[in-house]
Amino acid sequence: MAFVTRRQLGPLFRSRGYPIGDSTVTKITLPSRDCGPPSAGFFGRTRIWDEEVALDWAKANLTPEAKPFDAEKPQIETPTVIEARRRKQIKASEKERPDVSAPGREQLPSTGRKDSNVDT
Repeated sequence: MAFVTRRQLGPLFRSRGYPIGDSTVTKITLPSRDCGPPSAGFFGRTRIWDEEVALDWAKANLTPEAKPFDAEKPQIETPTVIEARRRKQIKASEKERPDVSAPGREQLPSTGRKDSNVDT
């Protein structure tokens, strides 16, 4: 029975093939989270874990293989995607809109406003 500290858990998991980073290990082993491997106790003020119990915990937390992406299923749209689609639709409708400027009025090139001083 070998004991490891929190800092040694990440390298232990990775040496056995579990792709987990030190930051994730730190977060799941926090007492406030209470979702990591059960600790064996304390050595002074240092929390320690039993190697075998920690590896059993990691094996028990494996999930089945993820399903492949299904293009036929409707996907959840984020607000960013919805906003981008709305902007695209507005641009398309602006291109289709006919020019409604009054006949006989000239457009000023610098400001883009109608010249109100031109006689019609």
